[in-house]
Amino acid sequence: MKLIQSASALILLVYLFAGELIAQTTSTHQIKPKKETVMISNAEKNKEIVRQLFEDALNKRNFELAKDLISPEFTGIGGNKGYAAFLAGPKDLVHSFADAHWNLTDLVAENDKVTVRWIFSGTHQNSFTGIPVLGQKVSSPGYAIFRLSNQQVASVDLLTDRFTFLQQMQVLPQNIHSLQQKLNPKKIIFIDRFTVPAASVNEFKQRVAANRHLIETMPGFIEDAAYEQKDEKGNLQFVTIAQWASQADLQHAKEAVQENYRKEGFDMPAMLRRLNITMERSQFEPAQDSKTVLTP
Repeated sequence: MKLIQSASALILLVYLFAGELIAQTTSTHQIKPKKETVMISNAEKNKEIVRQLFEDALNKRNFELAKDLISPEFTGIGGNKGYAAFLAGPKDLVHSFADAHWNLTDLVAENDKVTVRWIFSGTHQNSFTGIPVLGQKVSSPGYAIFRLSNQQVASVDLLTDRFTFLQQMQVLPQNIHSLQQKLNPKKIIFIDRFTVPAASVNEFKQRVAANRHLIETMPGFIEDAAYEQKDEKGNLQFVTIAQWASQADLQHAKEAVQENYRKEGFDMPAMLRRLNITMERSQFEPAQDSKTVLTP
C-alpha cells in the first residue's frame, strides 16, 4: 500500500514539474512577439519619417519640416551639418526646376535603415550648373538608403541616374556611341547655308526643326548644330552643320529624307522659291593636320 502511495506521489510530481516547464516555455514564447512588434513599429516609424521628408518637405516645399526630420549631426557635401546641409541639393533642383517632383515608387524599412526609390521629374526653367535653359523635361530615377537615429535622418547613401539626366538635359547625346564617332577621321561634315527674308523666318524655322528631328534618328548621324545672324538688309543668315560617320551614311540619309518628303507631299525646292530663300550647300572632311591653327 505504501508502495502504491509513493508511486502516485511520484507521478504527481512529474506532472507538476512538466506543467512548470510548459508554463515557462509558453511565457518565453509570449515575450518574443513583443520584441518583434517593437522592432516592426520602429521600422514603420522610420519609413513614415522618410515618406514625410519626400512628400511633405520636398514635394510640398515645406522645407521647415526638415528641421524635425533631419538630425543636427547629419553631414552633407563639404562637411556641412544639419537640415540645411541636407536641403542644399534639393533646393538647387527646385530653383532650376520649379515643378520638381519626387514620385516614390518603393519604400522599404528594416531596423534603423530605410531604402527608397523614386522618379524625379521637372522642367528646366532656371540655370542649373551652367547648363543652358531650353525648357528640357527630365524624368530620371534615384535611389537612397537612409539611416535613422532617434527618429531623425542621421545619414544617407545616394545614387542617381546622372547619365540619363544629362542626356535629357541635352548635355550628352542620346546615342552615346556618337562620342566615339566624333573622333572618326573619315566623318563627313555637311553644311547648308540659307539666306531667309524676315517675312519667311517662322515657316522656315519650323521646317528646319522638323528636318533636324528627322535626321537625328538615322544611322550614322553623329550630331548637328545651327547658327544664325542678321545681315545689313535684315535677312536671316542661317547655317546648319551636320556630322555623319561616313559618306555612305550621308547618302542613305539624303535618300531617307527625300522618301519622307514624298510621303508627306512636301516639295523643298518649291518652298524655297515661294519664300524667296537662297541656299548654298557644301561638304567637308576633317583636315589631315587638325592641330594646326592659324591666328590673326
